[in-house]
Amino acid sequence: MNLKELARKAVSTLFLSMLCLVAFAQTATGLVKDKTGEPMIGVNVLVKGTTNGTITDFDGKFSIPDVPSNATLVVSYIGYLTKEVKSGKDLIIVLEEDNKTLDEVVVIGYGTVKRRDLTGSVASVTGEKLAANPVANVAQALQGQLPGVSVTSQDGRPGAGMSIRIRGGGSITQSNDPLFIVDGVQVSGIDDIPADNIESIDVLKDAASTAIYGARGANGVILVTTKGGKDGRVSVKYNMYYQMKENPKLLETMDPYDYVYNTWAYMKSLGDSYGDGVARYFGLGSKYGNHLNEYKNMTTHNYINDLMQTASSWNHDVSLSGGTDKTKFYSSVNYMDDEGIRVKSGFQRWNANFKLTQKINKKLTADFDLRYSEIEINGSGFGNATSAYTYRPVDNPLGDASFTAGFGQGDTNMEETSNPLYYLNTVDYIKNMYRIRAKGALTWNVIKGLTAKTELSLNRNWNQEKTWNAGQTEKDNSSAKLKKSDGYGVRWATTLNYEVQGLGDNHNLSFLVGNEVLASKSDYTEIYGVGYPEGFTMDDAFGMINMTTPSLGQDYFKGEIGTPNHTLSWFGRANYSYKGKYLLTATFRADGSSKFAPSHQWGYFPAAAAAWRISDEAFMENTRDWLDNLKLRVSYGTSGSDNIDASLWRETWKTEQITVDGEKVTTYVPGDMKGNPDLKWETTISRNLGVDFGFFNNWVRGSLDYYWNTTKNILMKVPIDAASGYSYQFQNVGKTSNKGS
Repeated sequence: MNLKELARKAVSTLFLSMLCLVAFAQTATGLVKDKTGEPMIGVNVLVKGTTNGTITDFDGKFSIPDVPSNATLVVSYIGYLTKEVKSGKDLIIVLEEDNKTLDEVVVIGYGTVKRRDLTGSVASVTGEKLAANPVANVAQALQGQLPGVSVTSQDGRPGAGMSIRIRGGGSITQSNDPLFIVDGVQVSGIDDIPADNIESIDVLKDAASTAIYGARGANGVILVTTKGGKDGRVSVKYNMYYQMKENPKLLETMDPYDYVYNTWAYMKSLGDSYGDGVARYFGLGSKYGNHLNEYKNMTTHNYINDLMQTASSWNHDVSLSGGTDKTKFYSSVNYMDDEGIRVKSGFQRWNANFKLTQKINKKLTADFDLRYSEIEINGSGFGNATSAYTYRPVDNPLGDASFTAGFGQGDTNMEETSNPLYYLNTVDYIKNMYRIRAKGALTWNVIKGLTAKTELSLNRNWNQEKTWNAGQTEKDNSSAKLKKSDGYGVRWATTLNYEVQGLGDNHNLSFLVGNEVLASKSDYTEIYGVGYPEGFTMDDAFGMINMTTPSLGQDYFKGEIGTPNHTLSWFGRANYSYKGKYLLTATFRADGSSKFAPSHQWGYFPAAAAAWRISDEAFMENTRDWLDNLKLRVSYGTSGSDNIDASLWRETWKTEQITVDGEKVTTYVPGDMKGNPDLKWETTISRNLGVDFGFFNNWVRGSLDYYWNTTKNILMKVPIDAASGYSYQFQNVGKTSNKGS
């Protein structure tokens, strides 16, 4: 081979190599849209089989360098069908919504199930829908989202408590709040969890679903699943919103002339003495100066305007997640500052959490979860503020403004000490809450179909409330109240799940058995002092809370070391399915609680449910083009309630001071309540008939339910003969019935 030929081949080889480099190392670019043509932000675009990927920007565009020309891109987004496309430049990718709701995984007690296989009444909402509502308490975002779930705010202040009722309430004297379970851990509420951290919320409504929680499930169960790590490259996300809030409409008040004239006329109709008192106060009639017409030139003072403001709210959430097939992690930090539209009200929250899933080997997986939160609620005296519209709209009465006796029971609408502004500026309230929760779990895939899991969780909480009254509303005596409480909770649960093997394609049978141990305790102290030195501020008073005026006789100190509560439980569940059309579920739980006398500590809660997927029957073949789902459900079961004070069944004592030989001695005497060792569990019997439906590729879907709940052995406070030395006793004498759809 001559030199010229050799050079030609070398150049050709180099040229072809460069072409190969170009062919196999390109930058993939494109645009991701939904069916309406709108760009989609934050869509995951990953080179299949690698960790090389990115997310779409604000314009829905993406760019991934160093992508082989024959590579496949995997495009995914929550709520949309995952799509695979061949790599290239300037790609236009359209994602379609995932409407296969029957294959959605729903969280139930101690496990999950596909929605198509549900036999009980369960309602669900995704975290995306919750995060779309800019509210401080995620419970408020549940309003109108779930059928059969009623959510109302205790008042309008930021951070105010939310009342949640699932299918109404059954108890008269005890709590009707549902049971909150966050990632398997029982909590007192969900106000410390940012909506951005939530994956989904599932609500168990009938006894067939709640019986697995036994004594805690009578009022329904709210299961919260928070976000966790997933396979793929590390992802950093930042979400923020800012909002402005203002009162939509204020109540109008009378102008000074109309107010004075109508008040005078009304009080005169009640009697001459009342009419004379009003005339003296406002300077009316010849006896008191004839000032009525002068009120026409006065400016109206609507105190509601003074109490309300335009407020703003900030929310910041930063999360870091990612992992491999063996290690997955998720961490986030959230801060919210929610200013109230009422002056001197607000809510602040810090929240941090970390979740880790580690696959130890083919059979063992460990999970860790740590969450910490701080909440501060600011407020002030709310009593007079809520009735500000009733206070006189006249700043300077033209009569004797110190004489209010003529107004009868309406004198508080005239007195200076009842001025809503005085009250608002005089009283301050701050509540701080600190919570920490930790959970560790170990999952063991023993053999095919058999899974064992044990988990231990711990939680601690500290609360502090400060109320300061500068003294303008309580006969010029300032006062300070300090309340502190703390508590803990421990949970250890072990479960064994077994999916029976070798039954063929038509039969599915699974069993769950488990054991759970719960322990909790809480303590509190309260200090109240009256008559602080003039010029004392709120900080001064709580720094020197003992600097009161003891001669007023209003100071007090009280506290309580709580009784530890213990619960031991055993439970089981069986699920059977034939051809995916005929579904049966049976549940049983036994709970033993230290809140009852030894002879009544155990309660037993069975439940059963059945479902028939009518849409899968052969005679429904002609409806397949428009009917996706039609399922009939029926259930019957019992659940209980032990949400009572642990002292109701035993003798209680209180302190009393007596004089012995001229000296005061503290002794103990029986309390007003007589213990009842025969107290039993409040038990709710639930019956439910429901229909699930879905039409036109599940674009139209829903559920219809009819339920009938009966609660028996309700605890009631019953008066007893004073000759017994007691005033009352709690007894199981009540029964309620609750029906609805």
